[in-house]
Amino acid sequence: VEEVFQQVKDNLSELIADKDVDINFHSQLEVLPMIPSHLFQVFTNLISNGIKYNVNRPEINIEIKNNPNQAPSISISDNGIGLDEKYKHIIFHKSSRFNKEMAPGSGFGLMICHNIVSKYGGSIDYQSSNSGGTTFFVTLPSNQESVTS
Repeated sequence: VEEVFQQVKDNLSELIADKDVDINFHSQLEVLPMIPSHLFQVFTNLISNGIKYNVNRPEINIEIKNNPNQAPSISISDNGIGLDEKYKHIIFHKSSRFNKEMAPGSGFGLMICHNIVSKYGGSIDYQSSNSGGTTFFVTLPSNQESVTS
């Protein structure tokens, strides 16, 4: 998990430096039941969104837990502009751009995350506040067997 996170940081290093991003990473797990390239894609999309859609100095917090008798979970939170809850029914299922003025992009990032996590039998959701900031929650099955790419 930490190796994949470091690869994502290296890949986003220019964006991180340009925006003076503060990233905190804490993981209770060394591995997750995901192909590393899939985890890389999920991390990249969620972290880069938190950086791009932000009017302040971006702060990204990543926490990976192994919940007793439950599935492993990932939370990625930011202090960005937030996401309106009215989009919750479509945000992971449709190529959508909700703030085209702030940053370039295709609008496929959250849909890709959803598709990857669903492939593992997991779920992805978010909470956002009116004052800004969003936390994405990824939950993976605890009994996941190997998945082929």
